[in-house]
Amino acid sequence: MFMASLRIGSVEARTDEQTNDDECEMQEHVTQCGEEDAKSTSSAVDSMIKSANIKHHEVHLKEVFKFGPIFWLTGLSVVFIYGCFYPFNFAASGILMERNYFKDPASDCKLTFPDQCTEGTLAPLVGNPSYDEDGNECPSKNYSPVLPTSLNVTKENTSWDDAWDEDEYVFDSLDSDDVSCSDDFWSEACTKDYCDDKDDATEKAGLIMSIPFIFGAVLAAPFGFLSDYFGYRLVWATLSPAFLIVEHFTLAYSSRPPVWPMIFSGLGFAIYCAVIWPTIALTTELKYTGLAYGVVSSILNIGTSSFPLIVAALYENNGNEYLPDVEIFFATSAICGMVIGIVMNIIDYRTGGNVNSIVKNIVSPVESNSSCR
Repeated sequence: MFMASLRIGSVEARTDEQTNDDECEMQEHVTQCGEEDAKSTSSAVDSMIKSANIKHHEVHLKEVFKFGPIFWLTGLSVVFIYGCFYPFNFAASGILMERNYFKDPASDCKLTFPDQCTEGTLAPLVGNPSYDEDGNECPSKNYSPVLPTSLNVTKENTSWDDAWDEDEYVFDSLDSDDVSCSDDFWSEACTKDYCDDKDDATEKAGLIMSIPFIFGAVLAAPFGFLSDYFGYRLVWATLSPAFLIVEHFTLAYSSRPPVWPMIFSGLGFAIYCAVIWPTIALTTELKYTGLAYGVVSSILNIGTSSFPLIVAALYENNGNEYLPDVEIFFATSAICGMVIGIVMNIIDYRTGGNVNSIVKNIVSPVESNSSCR
């Protein structure tokens, strides 16, 4: 038994030594693989840099003035197309409420007591309904409730609530701009029906406004793939504003529900975004890619910063109404983008069609030739 125990111990010792040797050999193998992979990757990166001829000392800011006409037209196109999308969404809630969900009531729709509150703690006990000249109750659905024409509410003639924002509410000629639904006086005491309906209309408008972004999120990648596969980027960039033109003219002059115009907006913008940014890379040398994108982004921000100012001016000059002037402005912007796209296609055709062509990889992917795999 003693000899058997010695033999077993000897076998176990040799097994442990073999295991340790195997582990060391494996570690040396992994280390060698890692070193070879690192060398292979480093070599591939060096090859890419050399093939692209990227030399830091050759990059000069003044070279931006040598960028071609398609590059500068791309920057101008981005201003007009992005300008009729994002600035539009800043004003879209007001446009949709004015057009669909919180329209002004007819001028002949009047309150029973024009100088008293309509609903809330200060409204007449018998109510204050509104009727048109034919005696029919008004307004109908999707119209804003009628507001009092005047008010005279002070601490002397009313049981006052300290939660109200103002010291008095005296208006010889009350309009919607005077009503702030964040003030409990309006939202709870005097025009509760107006504020409740306005909140509902704002919620409806918000849901509709999400449609373009949903379409953009879902369709931008597939359209980008199609442009890579088939080419014709500038053709798509020229056709996509047509969806935006239809959208804005429909909102300006049609009374149809806004769902389809918003779908057109999402389609047009998804296509445009998918094809326009690769155009920048295809119109400049690889070593200037960062500079090119930075310049276009600057042009975009400078240009679109003026759009809200123009919208505000049009709104004010149109009697505090968006339609149709603001929508005509956005449609005109989309038309300008389409015209620029046509010019870009002509230039690209005359210079070899590089932007509209199917672009093949100019740098091969990093491939490891390691024998460890």
